Amino acid sequence: MDPKEKLRLSASRSFSHLGILFRFTIARWSKNELKNSTMSRKLSTLRQFYKFLAMQGLVEGSPLSQIHSFKKRKESAGVFIQDEVASFFGI
Repeated sequence: MDPKEKLRLSASRSFSHLGILFRFTIARWSKNELKNSTMSRKLSTLRQFYKFLAMQGLVEGSPLSQIHSFKKRKESAGVFIQDEVASFFGI
């Protein structure tokens, strides 16, 4: 059996374990209060890596396929103070 075939077999067996591992990793990122944009960027990098492995024929699918990116937090607009409004209008 060639090395690529061995890697393919071992990867297919461990996908469920990797999915669990990635979920624990994401939980740790969240516990460490990483921003959603940071977590999404890290997930994107991992997804690209699995896409590369699939293109090379080393894996079929990705353990990250069931994990969705995080929504970006919307920054609330700041409130102007009276002096800022007055200076804006030249009062």
